[in-house]
Amino acid sequence: MKNLTRKGIYRKVESNEIDTKAAIEQLSFKSTHISNSKEVDETAGFKLSKGQEALWTVYKLFPDVTAYNVPMAYRVNSSFDPEAFYQALQAVIKKHPSLRTVFRDDKEQGVIQFILDSLEVPVFQIDLNEDSEQTLVSSMRGEAYKPFSLEEGPLITAYLYCLEKRTSFTLDQYSSHYF
Repeated sequence: MKNLTRKGIYRKVESNEIDTKAAIEQLSFKSTHISNSKEVDETAGFKLSKGQEALWTVYKLFPDVTAYNVPMAYRVNSSFDPEAFYQALQAVIKKHPSLRTVFRDDKEQGVIQFILDSLEVPVFQIDLNEDSEQTLVSSMRGEAYKPFSLEEGPLITAYLYCLEKRTSFTLDQYSSHYF
């Protein structure tokens, strides 16, 4: 499996030739061995763009506004490994600095964005086996529109809803404030 492309790994998972956990390990290995051509000191603060400054102002004036939340839901109708999902999410967060970004108001420099060295994003598991699909939708709507803290992070959340033994819904959302 060493020389497979990402597409090749995905095809093997779809055809059940390899399990999801092995695929995630292989994909994680590939992503950690890709070097960026541009080295950046991720601990240094970065000034905000004009668009980010405008969004920061809206956030400070109306901290409970969820207009920039981007909820997404996916239905999985096969066996699902919550631990593999958790590990995959952590690998994505480790790879993409924008998902580890927080914003701080510095008296001298103004608002600065910082990239955290590490950030663990929990996957909240909610068991709705005895409840209806209407309860699922209501619960997902409630979670989808909770405000994010731009100062504390994370700017992404993940929920795993279980309705039946083999049906899972994941609700992933992120704040588009950092774009």
